[in-house]
Amino acid sequence: TPLKARLRAILFGRVAAGSAGILAISLRGVDEYRGMGFKRDRVHHVAYYIDTSLFEKLHRRAKPTKEVRFLSCGQLITRKGFDLLIDAFARVSKEFPQGSLRIVGTGPMREPLVRRAIVHGLRDRVKFEGDVPYASRDEIYADADVFVLATRNDVWGMVVPEALAAGLPVISTTACGAAWDLIVQEE
Repeated sequence: TPLKARLRAILFGRVAAGSAGILAISLRGVDEYRGMGFKRDRVHHVAYYIDTSLFEKLHRRAKPTKEVRFLSCGQLITRKGFDLLIDAFARVSKEFPQGSLRIVGTGPMREPLVRRAIVHGLRDRVKFEGDVPYASRDEIYADADVFVLATRNDVWGMVVPEALAAGLPVISTTACGAAWDLIVQEE
């Protein structure tokens, strides 16, 4: 809302004026902090690191059919945009009649998302996996063809470097910090 944006600008303007500096974990964050009033020399870009070795050594599994296997992982909460993803998958599913969408994660939006998939006629094409232990996450990526992150807002989005390390092409909204730093359009 406009009032919320104005209050945020006032608050961050005061913080910016009195701060020695601020750390941003993405290039998007750098731009946002500068837009909030932090001086250029006070905003510092710091890499957000994970060990990707679990994903780099996995072997892609051969596809049994011409199916395109889309994958998305995260908390099933509004901010993560799984409703947007299901709507988008419903639109492109006509082009990929053998395509599937695998959603890995848990959260309060699970039942509404299941209903949304059913309303779109995708009951058999959208699978809700539940929680998968981190140590088994490489197997999830190995069974996918494309990773999708439809987030409404993610400061970083750790699943993006995981999927890239696993060798998957990644589709993401620009509301993800990792998308700004790691994804090169059409490559």
